[in-house]
Amino acid sequence: MGMKKFIFLFFMIGFVGVGKCQTFTLADTSVQKFDMLRVYHIQFYLAKSDIFPNSYPFLDSLADFLNRHQEIKVMEVRCHLDTRWVAESSIRLSGKRAFAIVDYLVQKGIHPNRLIPMSYDDSKPLISDQEINEMKTDAEKNAAHYLNRRIEFVIMELGE
Repeated sequence: MGMKKFIFLFFMIGFVGVGKCQTFTLADTSVQKFDMLRVYHIQFYLAKSDIFPNSYPFLDSLADFLNRHQEIKVMEVRCHLDTRWVAESSIRLSGKRAFAIVDYLVQKGIHPNRLIPMSYDDSKPLISDQEINEMKTDAEKNAAHYLNRRIEFVIMELGE
């Protein structure tokens, strides 16, 4: 019973978290300013900015998307962590991770002026620490922390 509850909660939190903010997909043919793509499957080595190789296919797809959509002049790459990090290292780590994503995309042919790395560390959680602390199981708490660790791609400027 506990595991079923966890899976349901994780699904619901994930659905609400993605559904409210994801306004474009890599298959979309038109985009608007401030559209956002929120992803969780870009993974890094623990406490490092090195990207896991299993994240490369998604990043390659994003590079293809940006190449197809030259009208996207500026996109922010926002890196968020959860609150289980020490504040001083959190801002540095999320910044390094955002830069790592930008570096990867630049290596795939995206002009560096089109990408702005942003470090939000744990300052903009989707689920507050208070809400997490009120959860009954460690599995629920871990799922909530997982949702706070995310990368968001936000279109900041469009052109012709």
